Amino acid sequence: MAAYKPKSISVFFLAYNDEHTIGELAQKTDNFLSSLKIDYEIIVGNDASKDGTLKVLTKLKKSVPNLKIINNKLNLGYGGNLVSGLKSAKNEFVFYTDGDGQYDPLELKLLLDKLDANIDVVNGYKKSRADGQVRTIGGKLYARWLRFIFGIKIRDVDCDFRLIRRAFIDKIDFRATSGAICPELVIKLQRAGAKFAEVPVSHYPRRYGRSQFLTPVRVIRTFAEEYLLLELFHYELFRKFKFILVGCSSLMIQLTFFNLFLLAYKLKPTPATLLSDGFAILTSFFLNNAITFRDRRIRIRSETLKLVKSFLKYNYVVLVATLIQTGTVYFGTKIMGDSYLAAHFLFFLGILIGMVWNYKLHNAHVWPQKTATAASAQTYEK
Repeated sequence: MAAYKPKSISVFFLAYNDEHTIGELAQKTDNFLSSLKIDYEIIVGNDASKDGTLKVLTKLKKSVPNLKIINNKLNLGYGGNLVSGLKSAKNEFVFYTDGDGQYDPLELKLLLDKLDANIDVVNGYKKSRADGQVRTIGGKLYARWLRFIFGIKIRDVDCDFRLIRRAFIDKIDFRATSGAICPELVIKLQRAGAKFAEVPVSHYPRRYGRSQFLTPVRVIRTFAEEYLLLELFHYELFRKFKFILVGCSSLMIQLTFFNLFLLAYKLKPTPATLLSDGFAILTSFFLNNAITFRDRRIRIRSETLKLVKSFLKYNYVVLVATLIQTGTVYFGTKIMGDSYLAAHFLFFLGILIGMVWNYKLHNAHVWPQKTATAASAQTYEK
């Protein structure tokens, strides 16, 4: 037995069209848990299965009195089904896995043996993935990608064989409803201060049915929700990225007019810079309002006066940036000459310096900061 014995445990199985496997898994789990001499419950989330899963579970309740069935009338998706089970669990620790038989619930003992008073999450990782070569390689690349973009520390975030202290589950406000629930769960457990341990577990070939993830719609939905998670957890980084994209768009407008004035109208670099910059200002204001600062955006119809005041502030900030850019070109050409190559180098250098100025002032004064929590939450929901 484990050095630390939990007082109680909830076991949750996710089930979707698992009539051939869920009964055996629940029965084996009941036999194992009853031998531990602790309080336990077994929960199965039937996610609107189209086969006889519900019928199997209903019959099983006669021999497994601790069985609780969550029968979703509508399909919630993997994430929605998992959240319903985690939030319905009542005991000190919650263990969850899939109901398709690719994991052996008796290996829960391995997780319990790893548990001690300082461990909050014991995560399984597949010793060897029993899927096709394409899916195995894809899974490894996906795991590395998640570790890279989210800073996930465990080696197999996609292994749905996890034991969690319920107190940490209560702290989490889940948002994902697709396969993105796995990285969201792990990230938020990490951020809540949970201490992790890892244990290698067996992974078996699927005997019946097919994975619910292997459809284009579900894959796209998962990656879309992971994008939103990335934006949620790295919001200010994303804001800078979007500011750069807007800047690049206005740069193309400005560059087009700059070359038009420079080549077609034979203007000097300094006035060409001034004139071309004016054509980009209005466009960039509305793009930044709609994209970069959309969590603080000023609504055109209901906040017209505020929009006008902000536009005036915006013009002031941009005017200074324009002077910075123009000054860079003016003084630079005095030193380097006004050749085509020198003019363009100084043009881009001035834009770079002006962009840093613009971001700092826009962020602080044109679109004033809301609380970070409110900004993140609003962004994700929209």
